[in-house]
Amino acid sequence: MKVPEVFSSIAEKYDAWYRSELGEHVLNVESRLLELVLPSEGIGLDAGCGSGIFIEKLRTSRRRIIGLDLSRGLLEIAKHRRLEVVFGDVYHPPLMPIFDFIYMITVLEFLPDPSGALSSLKHLLKSGSIMAVIVINRESEWGLYYLKKKREGDRIFRHANLYSVKEVYHLFEKVGFKDIVVYTSLKTRPKGIPLREEYKLLTSLNSRDGVLLLAGVKPSNPNF
Repeated sequence: MKVPEVFSSIAEKYDAWYRSELGEHVLNVESRLLELVLPSEGIGLDAGCGSGIFIEKLRTSRRRIIGLDLSRGLLEIAKHRRLEVVFGDVYHPPLMPIFDFIYMITVLEFLPDPSGALSSLKHLLKSGSIMAVIVINRESEWGLYYLKKKREGDRIFRHANLYSVKEVYHLFEKVGFKDIVVYTSLKTRPKGIPLREEYKLLTSLNSRDGVLLLAGVKPSNPNF
């Protein structure tokens, strides 16, 4: 079964997790991280939007967000939320280059060619616009937890590849993004009680926090 089909098969369970105490906490943490880098207005793309729960959290009257995903089951939930969503993949998105920002949340881990995906999405951005990704930090308790699930053959995480801060940073550099910043958060442990979180701008490429946010700017130089 391919990754989009796997996510379709657990669509209701996936969406319901974000309504649990821990899931809602993670939703709030990751949304707040994105708020640190996203513009307050414009048109954005949630690439790998799933059920659209982050679009629902982040969109405003001045910030329009369109969702893109290959999981029909998750897109059905997003449509029930009356969100703007498109069926398609990140390598050949059926969209025009109109976006002021693009973000991906725990999507990079499930892509066979993350560099190719970032390059493709970069073409959808206006010059000077933001690309942001949130990934599970491989060098955290959350990373160890999901690596264990991968080894045990978990139906979702057996398809995942987790990354360190340095690896994603260098990936952004390779694709040609500039002014790259890294924020981290999530001290709360997997299956733990939600804690009060901090949101830190990294000054070195090392972190043990659960999630990483990396953001970079598409330069105006046409060679990039």
